[in-house]
Amino acid sequence: MDVVYRDFSPLMLRTLIRRSGRCQQYVKYECNDAPLSLASYTYLFSTVPDHQIRYIDSAAKGCKCKGANSTAGRCVDTTKDCNCDSVSPLMDSGGWRHDEGELTNSEDVGITKMYFFQLPNTTEETEAHLFIGNLSCVDVSK
Repeated sequence: MDVVYRDFSPLMLRTLIRRSGRCQQYVKYECNDAPLSLASYTYLFSTVPDHQIRYIDSAAKGCKCKGANSTAGRCVDTTKDCNCDSVSPLMDSGGWRHDEGELTNSEDVGITKMYFFQLPNTTEETEAHLFIGNLSCVDVSK
């Protein structure tokens, strides 16, 4: 799936990000028995050629539930970086969960391509939603 930014070619988008002082982009993944599985079944790419995004929260290098800004108890399973990758004995294997984060590294912002592969053992209840927020860039030098 290609992500197109209105009025911006990929080259223009890369230039905007490179020349900005700071950019950020919100990402949220909602899942019902559909693991996020970044770099295994879900692949996100940015404007940097061949750059694969390996997390959805730059501060956590994973998902926000593992990050420094997380609140106690947000991770379903503390051994996993993302709630959607967890199968917790406290919850049945199904049910809606979510992971969210803020991409701030200049190589990661500006998501332009997404690939999703069907996981083994999916059921009729398996469903996921990926939300990508607006790309916001500012010049911090002023």
